[in-house]
Amino acid sequence: MIVLTGVLSVLFFTKSGALLFEDEPCKMPVTRESGVCIRIQECQFVKRLLQARVKYEPCGFTGNVPLVCCPEDEIGDGREKSEEMCLRYRFVPPSPGDYPQDSKKQDAEEDVGDKTINPQETIISMGVKANAYEFPHMAAVGYGSNISDILWLCGGILLNERFVLTAAHCVHSIDYGPATWVRLGDLDLINTTDPANPIDRAIAKAIPHPDYRYRSHYHDIALLKLAKPVLIGINIDQACLHTERNISADVLQVSGWGKVDFFGERSSHLLKADLRIVDNVTCAKRYKNSSKLKNGILDEFQICAGDSAGKDTCPGDSGGPLQYVVDGNMMRERRFVVVGVTSFGKACGLEDTIGVYTRVSAYVNWIVKAVWEEEEERS
Repeated sequence: MIVLTGVLSVLFFTKSGALLFEDEPCKMPVTRESGVCIRIQECQFVKRLLQARVKYEPCGFTGNVPLVCCPEDEIGDGREKSEEMCLRYRFVPPSPGDYPQDSKKQDAEEDVGDKTINPQETIISMGVKANAYEFPHMAAVGYGSNISDILWLCGGILLNERFVLTAAHCVHSIDYGPATWVRLGDLDLINTTDPANPIDRAIAKAIPHPDYRYRSHYHDIALLKLAKPVLIGINIDQACLHTERNISADVLQVSGWGKVDFFGERSSHLLKADLRIVDNVTCAKRYKNSSKLKNGILDEFQICAGDSAGKDTCPGDSGGPLQYVVDGNMMRERRFVVVGVTSFGKACGLEDTIGVYTRVSAYVNWIVKAVWEEEEERS
């Protein structure tokens, strides 16, 4: 038994070179079986080895927490949990013809103030105005201590009653400090007579991905925990997470508040635009000289998207969704599925502009652990 244990430890965990990031693909030694470098507690295979007192060698670390190369069919499994939570949708976003055109925006649950907007914030280039209730998962992320004087600089995506997904670089602004507020259910950040009923929530905790570094564009993803839960309804609803590596949708959609072009004025109205995936080779060439991409565009963790007509996300759309819509039927309600989080781009609005998005499927285990599993453990 002792000899067998030693053999197993050599067969499966011989050191293979450089340490990997969390959720990065890896290969099991000798067998060369595909795996994912994840935390020990997420891998059923390694749990069994530990119970048998089999030694292992990590494939990397996140902080002081060791990561192990786990066979893909042994990952226990944030993807399943994410799908389960997605199926808990209780409201169906109405079709465009159902949007009320004459309703008046109600007072927010908390005072929304004058809704000041940073003029350098990004928006959807070449986009069109969204309808009320069309993107009920959209969030605006604000900066400042006084709710009457907030700068809305980033976007976000509501995942459940307490958590918003955004970009890690949105957690803290060099000029304005930490993100402090989230607005949900709004259509126009200035107009108080549009058909929307927004609420504001203070941010209780910001959780950037542990591998994110502000001097880099990698792992640009974060979670914002709200101080109080929100009520899910027709104008405020959660989005689903895309859990697979491949994206089958031909056309994706971006939404957000930001500038309509790189040099122009921003629109306070929520905008939307259709984009298509750009292949990694083309995207890598476009960003080959970026100082924040020392390893180039990493296809496992990033998605590139754009449009030949110049549609793109500009500054201010950071943290917002790259998404597609799944129409409902008798068994499943219409819902938005988020494949990416808006990360960065350059010279938005020009022909063949390409934006880069953090690939959500690469971070599902991390998101699920923070948003649902730890919350359930505390309850």
